[in-house]
Amino acid sequence: PLAKKARVILGSGDVFEFDLGYLSPPDTTLGVQQRLRNLGFYVGSLDGQSSDDLMLALIRFQATEDLDVSGEIDDATVNVLAKRCSC
Repeated sequence: PLAKKARVILGSGDVFEFDLGYLSPPDTTLGVQQRLRNLGFYVGSLDGQSSDDLMLALIRFQATEDLDVSGEIDDATVNVLAKRCSC
């Protein structure tokens, strides 16, 4: 219960590392990246920077959630991300 990091190694050899117990605020770029990654939409770097990967993840998420598809971080997207991630 006190672990701060986890590593998952799949049979394919893919390795995923996770920080446990903390997400950045949902209205920050890093918080959006973290939540989109947790939901399986984002595969880019968790660096708090806008990127093409982030824009594409936002577009996929917004389309899935029937939001206005802009590829931008907006209040409606942040609110749904926070609800979907229960935080």
